[in-house]
Amino acid sequence: DVTGVQTCALPISDMSRTPTAVDEIADRYLDATSELDPATATARGIPGFDDRLPDLDPDWYAARADLRRATLAELAAAEPTDDRDKITIAALREELEAAEGVREVGGEEADVKNIDSPTQWLRDVFDLTPDATVDDWATIATRLGALDHAIDGYIASLRDAAGRGIVRARRQ
Repeated sequence: DVTGVQTCALPISDMSRTPTAVDEIADRYLDATSELDPATATARGIPGFDDRLPDLDPDWYAARADLRRATLAELAAAEPTDDRDKITIAALREELEAAEGVREVGGEEADVKNIDSPTQWLRDVFDLTPDATVDDWATIATRLGALDHAIDGYIASLRDAAGRGIVRARRQ
């Protein structure tokens, strides 16, 4: 899902800090998340994913959950070396545990809202995709070509959730 990134007020003077094992965990998670969810990568300004869309099918949601759980396990085993590591562990753990909580109650695959759900993400990502050059527009055209697959995946996820008795209220 397209999420905001919060920052903390640590000294900028420490920009030459050597990356730690915790940084590597966070970077691996960011790279894997970008690969799984190209729309979120675009929203975060990460280049290289603007021609794709997330699958949004039940297997895609399962892969995201697997990644979150694996990252949580890595964070649990990580030894922070400084305050930045402690903050990184706490913030990433909070985000991942919250997402897993939503998954546990079936809230991912049954995500139907009128403002923030996969249908809106699929539409909004085109506003965020660079469009200044002819090449940018070719990338947008490629991404548009992936739209049917993403929508089919979303429908499959909604059906999967409904088959498990997880449906949203008619009135929201």
